[in-house]
Amino acid sequence: MIEIICWYETSVSSAAQAEERYERILEDASPVPVRDLDGPLRAFVSRLREEAPDARVLELGRAGGERLYSRHGVAVTIPDELAKPLYGIVSDLAIGQNLSIYDREDGYVIGLEHDPDIVIDE
Repeated sequence: MIEIICWYETSVSSAAQAEERYERILEDASPVPVRDLDGPLRAFVSRLREEAPDARVLELGRAGGERLYSRHGVAVTIPDELAKPLYGIVSDLAIGQNLSIYDREDGYVIGLEHDPDIVIDE
């Protein structure tokens, strides 16, 4: 099982900081429904459900029939046998939402350092 942690942050963390972020996600005492997540996380979870339904987003409980997630980020697990097709989808969706990515198995962090005041026209 591959575990990838995704969160929104404007600077790249070290692997140690990413592991601390993972612990905060797991220990979040006030998880929320997907609609209450910040925009990038909300979009990531919603699109992941559609585009990679075999990738599992860690739920921290349920309330009123709704899945609850941490506001600190989300943990995504991918079955080993589906790693090749799903890893790229998960990564692409996260990067598309400017989320940082931490691969717990390999211990590396990918993120985007950016200035929100700079817009690049494509």
